[in-house]
Amino acid sequence: MVPVNKTIRVQVTAADVIHSFVVQSFGARIDAVPGRLNETWFKPEKEGVYYGQCSKLCGKDHAYMPIAFRVVSEQDYAAWLADAKKKYASNNGKPVAVAAAETEH
Repeated sequence: MVPVNKTIRVQVTAADVIHSFVVQSFGARIDAVPGRLNETWFKPEKEGVYYGQCSKLCGKDHAYMPIAFRVVSEQDYAAWLADAKKKYASNNGKPVAVAAAETEH
């Protein structure tokens, strides 16, 4: 969910292999490389849903890596953000775990 007519900064990295973050409608393409933080930006000018993909053959689940951005008005974005802050905010100063890293033993 992103607001229309605003510059959106996207930061990408990877945990396993090189991936390539691509959203053709925004002219955005950047590689996600393990151990490296890459950055790009785009500025959506019309509301709607925009789809992208990983354009590297990165492994057996390559076909199941969809990318989607819903571009909405500033008012709709503000309402979504307020709700997301309530839903995903930390509790009593403790961070909320959103993913677990796999470790080798």
